[in-house]
Amino acid sequence: SPRDSALSSWQNLRRLAEERGLGANIELVEATDGPSFRVAYTKNGQDTAIESTLYANGKAVTTHRGERQPGTGPTADAQRQADQFAHAHAREEGPSGPVVGHPAKAEIVRRFGEIAVELGVSKAREQVVGEQLFESMVRVHTKIEKESAALRRLVGGRTEKKSDPEASLCDWMMARSPEVREIIIRNNTRPYVPLYIDDELEPSSPNVVDAGPGP
Repeated sequence: SPRDSALSSWQNLRRLAEERGLGANIELVEATDGPSFRVAYTKNGQDTAIESTLYANGKAVTTHRGERQPGTGPTADAQRQADQFAHAHAREEGPSGPVVGHPAKAEIVRRFGEIAVELGVSKAREQVVGEQLFESMVRVHTKIEKESAALRRLVGGRTEKKSDPEASLCDWMMARSPEVREIIIRNNTRPYVPLYIDDELEPSSPNVVDAGPGP
């Protein structure tokens, strides 16, 4: 029945939120075209910009700042709901670091996400895991750049400025996607966001202790 369908959609949305450490609160919205439900999400008690609208027929749509995932609409399909939620959550978490908006970034996030899915991460988490891997790589790259600049200063060399630091970062990541794959394999008995990617790609610490199984 539609009522059962609406309930299962609500349970699915709540589970998707809990998996990401978010709280979910539902409220009834009376409208001229019939009642619907608004689901708001919180992180550590603070409101997020993620919101779902749940209709009485069981269809739901999840948005971030009112924007839907391109090419999607209200759906009762649990997998499509999960895809929409993952898209909204990735936007909420947002990219940090110096690479916001670089044209190659989307390609690298997609590639890292595909690697993760190939190794068992759920399709719904592909975008999120790709973003998290990307952020981890940004930290490694920043650390390496700082170390090599310090080393050049130590030996009296010039620290030449890169003409396009974003492009050099993206080239560096593209070249290392096979390493990313190996790290995920080594660090995960069951797939989730890899541990110690920062250490493993760090050239000054070649003998990293294997991370072992995840928590």
